[in-house]
Amino acid sequence: RAPRENGYRPSIDALFRSAAHAYGRGTVGVLLSGALHDGTLGLWEIKDQGGVAIIQDPAEATFSSMPASALEAVDIDLVLPAREIGRLLSTIEPGGGQARAPGGVEEPMDNPDEGVPSVFACPDCGGVLWESRKGDLVRYRCRVGHAYSTEALADIQRDRLEAAFWTALRALDENAELSVRLAERARR
Repeated sequence: RAPRENGYRPSIDALFRSAAHAYGRGTVGVLLSGALHDGTLGLWEIKDQGGVAIIQDPAEATFSSMPASALEAVDIDLVLPAREIGRLLSTIEPGGGQARAPGGVEEPMDNPDEGVPSVFACPDCGGVLWESRKGDLVRYRCRVGHAYSTEALADIQRDRLEAAFWTALRALDENAELSVRLAERARR
């Protein structure tokens, strides 16, 4: 029920960020085959808190853009074929982190004021998107919590632009047809 990130909820970035905040060095993040860039910023947060980041080898992934994006932007600990990740997880001993907030952990919310206002509007609510950076990663977040990577924002804007074009085309066609009918009625 929280705001969408990169157009989705649940969001793997939110999951990874929450785990990193709760368990710090004891967090192990695994990113498998998937489309777009969801998970990259979350893995960055895990690494920033001292956790372990593992991705499926993009060369064997059905959809390689998620693991490839993470590999490009995050200091990944291990890149493995999917069939080897399960066995590895049963042997890995992360840095021994303890839960930092017993009794449950609220997901940390980024403060949009920590960034700078951008010229972009949130596709979900229309509010100002604030731009912030974590390492080389750029993130846009509005005041209510919708968040986007640069690529996700571009994809959503492209989809909305295409929808707007189709709406405009339909309106023009309907207006032309109505004008023809009005002209025929006027002639009669």
